[in-house]
Amino acid sequence: MSKKLEQLWQEQGGRCLYCDGPTYLPSSENKDQARHRLAIEPGCVGSAKLLNHHTATVERASGKMACKFCNCQRGSRTFEKHRKFMQRRVATEEHPVNRLVETYDEGRLSWRPLGFAEQSA
Repeated sequence: MSKKLEQLWQEQGGRCLYCDGPTYLPSSENKDQARHRLAIEPGCVGSAKLLNHHTATVERASGKMACKFCNCQRGSRTFEKHRKFMQRRVATEEHPVNRLVETYDEGRLSWRPLGFAEQSA
């Protein structure tokens, strides 16, 4: 893993440039730790692919860090257009990285963004 990627991961708080979702940096934690932090059920169909989507990458055009899912989806869109595109995917729950997880706050079912799961645990 490059020092630049590790530095970007720290600077961006582990969050993707486009979707603001949490990313996975293989040099800083193993897959089991990442699955636990990212609320990915091990052994479930698609869990390996979902973890792969979370992998932190350096986005060439901006030089910033993005999750692998967002980085692979960019195509020829400008930064602004791609960020809006990915934010729409998040809002419509079509983005696999920046997803909601269940919580039972005060005994009631509710949902929160994945990045906030570790704060209330």
